[in-house]
Amino acid sequence: MPQIEIRPVGQNERAAWEPLWQGYLVFYKAVLSPEQNDLTWKRLHDPAEPMHLLGAYVDGKLQGIVHYLFHRSTWTAGDYCYLQDLFVADGGRNHGLGRADRGGLRRRARRARAASTG
Repeated sequence: MPQIEIRPVGQNERAAWEPLWQGYLVFYKAVLSPEQNDLTWKRLHDPAEPMHLLGAYVDGKLQGIVHYLFHRSTWTAGDYCYLQDLFVADGGRNHGLGRADRGGLRRRARRARAASTG
C-alpha cells in the first residue's frame, strides 16, 4: 500500500509542481506565459495572498496539486474556501489522491472557519 501524504508544497519544490501545473493547463487547453506561471507560484507562497497550494505525495513524490483561495461572500459572515485547480498526474491516479486533496482542503477550510468549499 503506498504511503499518501497531503501537505503544503514548499517554495523549494517548484520543479516538482511545474509538470503538474503544466499538465493541468494542457488538460484545459490553456497556455499561460512564463511570467504568469512565475506570478502564480509567487502568489501561492506569499502569506499576504489569499491563494494557497496543497500537494498529494505518494511515497514522497508529488503526484497531485490543489490550488485554493479564501474569499468573502455576500451570503455568510465567514469566508468561503474555493477550490480553484485540482490535478493528479497519470502515475498518481487510482490512489484516491483527488479525494485526499479535497479532504485536506476541507480540514484547512474548517480551521479557517470558512463557510464552504467548492
